[in-house]
Amino acid sequence: MNTNRKGQGRRLVKNGLSGILASGLGGVIQFATLLMIIRFLPVEEFGRFSGLLSFGLVVQYIADFGLSSILVKEFAARPAEEQLLRGKAQGLVWCVTLALFFGSALVIFFLYDTWGIRGQALLMAMMGVAFFQCAGYTAIVRAREEMEWNAYGHIFHKVVLIGGVALAIALHGGIWGIVSAHAASGLLLLGFYAAVVARRYGLAPARWDPAYWATLFKRSIPLGSGLFVRQFSWQIDILILTALTSDYIVGLFSAPYRIFAACLLIAQVLSIPIFPMLSRLAAAGDMEGFGRIYRRSLKFLLLLGVPVAVLGWAFADLVVTRVLGSAYAETVHVFRLLSLAFPLIFAGSLFPFVFAALDRQLTFVALSVVGLSLRTGTAFVLIPVIGFMGACYGVLIAETLVLALWIIALHRKGLHADVPRLLVGVGGGLAVTIGLLILANPGSSILHTALAACAAGLVFIALLLCGRVLDPAERDALRNLRTRLRRGRAASPAEVEA
Repeated sequence: MNTNRKGQGRRLVKNGLSGILASGLGGVIQFATLLMIIRFLPVEEFGRFSGLLSFGLVVQYIADFGLSSILVKEFAARPAEEQLLRGKAQGLVWCVTLALFFGSALVIFFLYDTWGIRGQALLMAMMGVAFFQCAGYTAIVRAREEMEWNAYGHIFHKVVLIGGVALAIALHGGIWGIVSAHAASGLLLLGFYAAVVARRYGLAPARWDPAYWATLFKRSIPLGSGLFVRQFSWQIDILILTALTSDYIVGLFSAPYRIFAACLLIAQVLSIPIFPMLSRLAAAGDMEGFGRIYRRSLKFLLLLGVPVAVLGWAFADLVVTRVLGSAYAETVHVFRLLSLAFPLIFAGSLFPFVFAALDRQLTFVALSVVGLSLRTGTAFVLIPVIGFMGACYGVLIAETLVLALWIIALHRKGLHADVPRLLVGVGGGLAVTIGLLILANPGSSILHTALAACAAGLVFIALLLCGRVLDPAERDALRNLRTRLRRGRAASPAEVEA
């Protein structure tokens, strides 16, 4: 029994570390790739590419719709039938792939008015369906808890993509070269996972079983709907701007916006380790422990987002002009305004796991649809009046409202979020630190800005300690941790939890 527990612990550590390292390294490569594309393409062409990328990602979201997560559960729960189940799943994946690809081609024909853009959109749709095919193979790897292969594939894709983008830039391939690099990297990633599965576990022939497919769809819809709505929310702004404005406006907005959308991955990495703990507490009926972990995780993620938001606000001018380039100088206010969304992004990543652990996915979906509707309506109303800044306000308004709705829904189930302390910590922290930065007038130099940001950070720490943002148990835990660190030994988990 102890040996089994040790083995599970080693797998958890291995899988967690591989995921974090892959996300970190992959995120750096992805950020470098994005900067290369921004600096290479003219603003108008980058706007067109951003719209095409959103289209390809939406194709992927529609194809998956939670199916890959359900397949993981199926393969893990019924290992003796894995080969048969994989064959049935492979048949479903191919049917969905073909239907969605030809359906996307039909939508592209009516959505775009030139054959050139239609061809580019078709390449991005090919990328989306290739990612979906990859999910069918990675479900096998995840079910066997060999997550390091997911990590290898993630890094492999980012390396191939940045290499393809570099080649496109060297050959002056323009937007055709960039979208071709994305499509090729998706197809090569599919080949990578197919080779891994074939070599380690063997390939299963596709099987026809509509009854089993219907069962999978019924089980995936509650989970997939919520994930789809949240992922789609971070593409809808680009799609609306594409419909209402020009490629040039879309390009200006997309440069800072894509950076913030990429931070969703970081937020998910922070929240994923919390899910197993919540699931165990919910299964055991320990709602007191569940509520404690929920409150502390929510507070941690929200407060973690405050210094990130302040840094984004302080260094917006430097990031936009020196990293993105002078062509994007007028998007400094976009960068600053979107920086305020960091606490919302970090905290929002927690709620899919909270509702899933409670088996309340439909509630999560319904409230997420409300947020998406508000975000869409606000964008349609404000964009014609104030341009891309309307999309920024739509993000902040909708994300704030949907976060409040999630908290209220859980409050009605007896899970209290300690809202007054959160408002003091997050609202007060942002107001005080950004107010201090405005008074310090940073931006004349990197050193001046860094000093102002450090001063704001000290004020925020003082607010946490003196403003009763942390409850007594949390302050005691911090004091215990500080005492242990001063003595040269780490605090035990029990002491930190206390």
